[in-house]
Amino acid sequence: MGRDRSATEPSEVPFNPATDLKLAFHFEGPSVTPDFFPVVIDRLAGRLKYDGTQVKLEHFSGMHGDAKLKLNAADVRFYDGGQVWANIGKLEIAPLIIDEEILNALPSGLRRGVKEMNLSGPAELMLNHLVVLTTKAGKPGDEPRALPKLPPTAMRNTSPIARGQAPDSFSQTNEPVDPDVFWNGELRLMGASFDIGVPCEQAAGKLAISGRYHGTHLGKVAGNLWLDRALIAQHPVTAVKATFDADPQTTNPSKPGELLPVAFKFTDLTGSLFRGTVGGTGRVVLSDPVRYRLALTATDVRLEEIAQHHNLGKGVKLEGAAQGNILIETVPDPRTGAMMIEGYGKADVDRGHILNLPVMMPLLKTLKLQAPDKTAFEEAHATFTIRGDRVRVEHLDLLGSAISLGGSGEIDMAGDYVKFDFYTILSQTLQRWLTTPFGDVTAAVSEKLFKIEVVRKDGELKYEPRIVPFVTAPFRAIADRMKVRK
Repeated sequence: MGRDRSATEPSEVPFNPATDLKLAFHFEGPSVTPDFFPVVIDRLAGRLKYDGTQVKLEHFSGMHGDAKLKLNAADVRFYDGGQVWANIGKLEIAPLIIDEEILNALPSGLRRGVKEMNLSGPAELMLNHLVVLTTKAGKPGDEPRALPKLPPTAMRNTSPIARGQAPDSFSQTNEPVDPDVFWNGELRLMGASFDIGVPCEQAAGKLAISGRYHGTHLGKVAGNLWLDRALIAQHPVTAVKATFDADPQTTNPSKPGELLPVAFKFTDLTGSLFRGTVGGTGRVVLSDPVRYRLALTATDVRLEEIAQHHNLGKGVKLEGAAQGNILIETVPDPRTGAMMIEGYGKADVDRGHILNLPVMMPLLKTLKLQAPDKTAFEEAHATFTIRGDRVRVEHLDLLGSAISLGGSGEIDMAGDYVKFDFYTILSQTLQRWLTTPFGDVTAAVSEKLFKIEVVRKDGELKYEPRIVPFVTAPFRAIADRMKVRK
């Protein structure tokens, strides 16, 4: 452990800790707060080596609150002006609990994204490789530079250990420094919840991600997402896979001195929903609040699974497969400036069996029709738009052997507001329609046409029938669809 020097020996050669001091010891119990990630770590244990040029940690472990940290190895070096360089390999944190101390320790450019993600529940973090350099970083738009592996000769005797101080803190300066960080890691989810513009709950799977933060702005980020199962917007999905990436941040041309928010693009997005297949693309912008755009196509979604998930009741019968697509995004409300949902979509059931839907039973009773099989629908088609908390159904067609319905209307997301107009055509009337020359269609079928207004009053749905004296566009739409069906 260096030369044995007598106190009476003349000091002809000055003592140099960088070359004359070598330490290796085990330690257990103290607390540390690393300068490059100022979080208190308690119950420290592991092996520390110092050879005059660098600090090496091996088999390191500690606690932060209820989270246990395990580190395979790390190389930490100290340079002029308090600069710290750390090369960390295989760091595990389990369970991962993102508290205020951890949020505040993150670089400012990463803090918002992690906070907006709002991760909670059982999760673990595995960092396969982490490199940190506390230094001044480049400006947005600069070419990324490699994190330097500075040679030992660049080290000056300014580290706490070289100065003979205890290794309980790596801090060299009281001034806050946003570090330059490279990471390659994996987030393991075991029933956790998070938010990427839409709420995701009970998620089980993995998120692999690598990227670079340049001290002032986020660089290139890329990764993959695998979810064995999750509830996304309260809908159960399984086998979700996606590739995602984000381009380096750039300056905001409309607000000099500010950066554009980080925007993640999701491609090759696939998954399973109600035993059907869902695929599409997405974009999530980590602004405040989070913005997103999602375009999805679904095929072979089983109606039986939908009925079971929504607990529609024993008498309800849904069978068959549905297809559809939807595009939803968040946009500023032109009146208030607040973010709201906007989008559109369609859904089709070409061959199915739809019977005893709760909202339809009072409607059929209003027409003095009887369930079950004679009033089942075998086909359904709908198009809709979404704006804020309102869903506008442009058209809804339910086609059956005994009766067909066509209509349009508007509801809110909570179901408190309902205003629908259903147009009903009995099978005999429809048959006459399909076999009657168009010039005589009004006289042939107008006495059998009904419009039922459905509204919610005093918390209950009210069904009010109206006889329609002439053929209207909704009736023609149903007939045209039936002609194609034939």
